[in-house]
Amino acid sequence: MLSNFCRWISILFVGTFAILMSACDQSTQVRIPVISENSQQMTAELEAIIYKPKKKGVFPVVIFNHGSTGGHPKQTYKWPDQAKYFVSKGYVVIAPMRKGRGESSGVSLELEDKNCDIAIWNIGIQSALEDLDAVIEFAESIKEIKHDEIHLLGQSRGGFLSVAYAAE
Repeated sequence: MLSNFCRWISILFVGTFAILMSACDQSTQVRIPVISENSQQMTAELEAIIYKPKKKGVFPVVIFNHGSTGGHPKQTYKWPDQAKYFVSKGYVVIAPMRKGRGESSGVSLELEDKNCDIAIWNIGIQSALEDLDAVIEFAESIKEIKHDEIHLLGQSRGGFLSVAYAAE
């Protein structure tokens, strides 16, 4: 009995995965310029991966913010499983890497220390919010995106950043 149950769960999982895989085109890597508000000069270029539904249309967007790098600042987080889920639900997904992370240029001002003193996070938070401003401005330039439906999600520090951005 358990064997049949496991077989059906496996078939369900494989079938669901195949549906999700077919829901989106391959990812596209882009570079997003970060323009300093003060000097109006480009301070960095952010690496980002965009996932879009195969069908034509105008879609809401999910910007998926990564957490800290866990000691691997040059690792790119592409979030393919999460992107496939949201694309299957009719969203465009943008997965950016902030300054100094992945293949993004610039210097990360975010601390990697496990420190709960929010006061010392401020410069890193401000830099990350500037990066997110650039990503949202970029998203609004994409014709397939509903400009009034931009959703922020994130994992760990990226979740904190999403809430902090909304609070701003």
